[in-house]
Amino acid sequence: MPLDESPLVRSLVGVLVLLAPVIAFADAAAPPPTTSATKKLPLPDDALWQAELRLGWGYASRGTMDHVENGASPLSITALGAVAINQEPLVYAYGGVMAEVLQRSAVGATAGARLQLRDMPVRMGAGGVMMFAPATLWGAQASGGACKGKGTLALCGDVQFTAYFAGTGLDNDKTELQVQLVLGVVARGGH
Repeated sequence: MPLDESPLVRSLVGVLVLLAPVIAFADAAAPPPTTSATKKLPLPDDALWQAELRLGWGYASRGTMDHVENGASPLSITALGAVAINQEPLVYAYGGVMAEVLQRSAVGATAGARLQLRDMPVRMGAGGVMMFAPATLWGAQASGGACKGKGTLALCGDVQFTAYFAGTGLDNDKTELQVQLVLGVVARGGH
């Protein structure tokens, strides 16, 4: 009796035929071997959009080179929406409405970009701000901080710098600088 017609060989061939789909599926699901030259990065699990409500308060300095008035900054209330525009590095474009109360009453808008570091909860942003009622103020903002929470909701803290340098709300040659501590609640989605 030839070897290929023995019951043992036929049983092994039958088992291999029955297990072929399972073996093929297991090989397809297995990650490819990596070397130091071709390291495969994991796919990011970052939010595609963010909505944030922020409250900020701090120090303000307003005036010219000759005369400066220092004091508390207005309380800023900001509602932002952000969408991811770049994956590596993770960058969000944001925009929203802003109001200032207590020291002055003003309503405006802000827009810019925010860089989110992947391995740390750190984020940095920069953009422009325009207050349009009751008087106009034009300026720039920069912020840096961190968020606690990796799920749908997170609590964030930032240090925000705002410089107003133009508008009918400022006398000629005056500028206003604000340094604020900002607390925010962020909702994320679209993983």
